[in-house]
Amino acid sequence: MKALLFGSIGVIVDSSRLQFEAYNGAFDEEGLDWHWDEKTYRAMLIIAGGRARIRHYAEAQGVPVPTDEMIIRVHQRKTALFEQMLADGKGVARPGVARLMDAAHERGMKLGFVTTTERSNVEMTVKAAGIEISDFDVFTYRGTVEKAKPDPACYRLALEKLGVEPGEAVAIEDTEVCLPSALDAGLAVVATPNAFADGQDFSRATVVVDHLGDERRAARTLAGHDIVRAGAVTLDTLGELLERVDGRPEPALAS
Repeated sequence: MKALLFGSIGVIVDSSRLQFEAYNGAFDEEGLDWHWDEKTYRAMLIIAGGRARIRHYAEAQGVPVPTDEMIIRVHQRKTALFEQMLADGKGVARPGVARLMDAAHERGMKLGFVTTTERSNVEMTVKAAGIEISDFDVFTYRGTVEKAKPDPACYRLALEKLGVEPGEAVAIEDTEVCLPSALDAGLAVVATPNAFADGQDFSRATVVVDHLGDERRAARTLAGHDIVRAGAVTLDTLGELLERVDGRPEPALAS
């Protein structure tokens, strides 16, 4: 294995609840008679992109669809509220992320952060996790590629910049909607579902684990080839996974 690609801000920080609260805060400030409960927000997560979620919700409610300007304004305010929560220390790094990154640096392995969300979101997320953007050899965000996830363009660009073949890298994603982006780029994908991922279908992931694991919280393999050793996903077990699938992603055993 030559590269490890972190695919979403939710892989780094379990940000779903903060984003959920930020959406509702933005709706209130805009004067919209909307409120997403947790069930509604979980359903929204199968749609890629915050602006698309807002538009979809309006259409589903049978209300006049907001103008593009309003959607952009509401989404920008949601982003600002989310970033303020991160700045206030409300973001918590997910287990094992820093550990795996440190191990990759020690081995001279390439690291990527492959997202299509706003750059400011990504920068605040890594800061909240005690990581620097400069820790990654490649970094994509909204505007880096023309097509957002679930299109594979961002992963293909990352692989090209790293000079790595798909069979030489592993991607980590946390939502069903983002899985195709990595899979369609030919990558093996480890899914680490976020706190709002109940009911999402991760059956296409190569492996599903609850998180990456560290000395504070032991990880568990939920589906697919067991890549957890002594409570943690390691570079060695990820390398074994690549050898097992021979660079060709195989479906996990269950969703």
